[in-house]
Amino acid sequence: MTEVSGRRRWLKLAASSVSVLVLSACGSTNQSVTATSTPQQKGESVGSATTVVNPTTGKSVTLPKNVSVASASTVGSITGETTFIPHSVSFVSSSVGWAWGPGPSAVKSGVGPGVLSSTDNYGKTWSKVTTPGIDFTTQGSDNNFEYANGVRFVNAHLGFLFGSALYVTTDGGSAWAKVSSPGTVYDIEAGGGKVYALINNCGISVSCGTASLYQISNNGLLIQRVSSSPVFSWQAQLLVSGSSAFILTPPTTAGSGPYKLWKLQASGFSKTFDTPCEFSGSLSAAIAAWSDVGLALVCGSPPGAGEQIKTAYSSSDAGKTWSKGKLVGNLSGYITSLAAANANTWILGEGRGDLLVTHDGGQTWSDLPITGSDGGPGQGWGFVGFTNAHEAVAVPWTVNGSYLAFTNDGARNWTIVNFPSGGAID
Repeated sequence: MTEVSGRRRWLKLAASSVSVLVLSACGSTNQSVTATSTPQQKGESVGSATTVVNPTTGKSVTLPKNVSVASASTVGSITGETTFIPHSVSFVSSSVGWAWGPGPSAVKSGVGPGVLSSTDNYGKTWSKVTTPGIDFTTQGSDNNFEYANGVRFVNAHLGFLFGSALYVTTDGGSAWAKVSSPGTVYDIEAGGGKVYALINNCGISVSCGTASLYQISNNGLLIQRVSSSPVFSWQAQLLVSGSSAFILTPPTTAGSGPYKLWKLQASGFSKTFDTPCEFSGSLSAAIAAWSDVGLALVCGSPPGAGEQIKTAYSSSDAGKTWSKGKLVGNLSGYITSLAAANANTWILGEGRGDLLVTHDGGQTWSDLPITGSDGGPGQGWGFVGFTNAHEAVAVPWTVNGSYLAFTNDGARNWTIVNFPSGGAID
């Protein structure tokens, strides 16, 4: 389980169309990006917890006793430039990974050049890998605007930046080339020696809201639709575990209905039973795998006012049957992402909420309110993933949190690694 990647899953709350000048590509260089505890956080012990000052909002945040802030470690900050805010991460081992997010101008306006950073010590220090000409946005656009909002590395050399355009590197990120894609790439996942992509069915436009599964080969030069691939909702979740590939998707037509789970067979797709999760118009399910047949699932009620009822399920037969667990944590927070280290240890990321952890397969849950009572810099967590049975990384929900959270003991204790403040998007 050394490959993990993901970007924040966004609830359909307030997307807007934007346009931006696309820059031409040129050379590539490396600069240092510092991941530190930032001196302005002024840690102050309060009983078994720690109170810090959020450098973005200026508000006090109380961390639980099992959450710490990484010690400062300066590695040559970039002169005259604020750092990026990590939006998407990809790790290929327990030490080597990349993070992609908005650069300084994109932090302020929501669109602009993106920043790619890499680490070889599991997030303690980072090096900025310049990617001139590759823009970032989370807002989406039906205009002829090329951007990438996700990163996926298959190994230490082969990687992709994806969105309305698709870029590939074969040397670990030093050089990038734009490759032709059938449409906007929603997600890329790899496993079993294969690379899969969930790609929009209507080109660069985001209007049609449907996608199909493709396989990427020949270092990104060959992109072919998977045989008998059906049409999925744009909110479908692509999941690859070992040699198994799954897609969890809500109905492709308007209205409510059960989420369906598809598994890729050698001869094409074979539909399983409907899942226990009901689609309600917004993201109301998240899935994870701990083996080729072992699946974790969390279903949610229609979200509203920052609350959502969440129930856990597990399957040991690739989703054909499900065992119901217990209600997950409290009502606060929306489902965003689920990760499973094994049949027992899962992590649920919540937008407008916390990180929730179970060590008994969804029967009982503990709440890690890392974001604090004021909602924190990122107002919750948009992605969480395991790199192995003990190590995991979590990414803030909104583009307001210039930090990542790491654990190396099976999600029992966490460390927040802060980047120099990049400011907030109002």
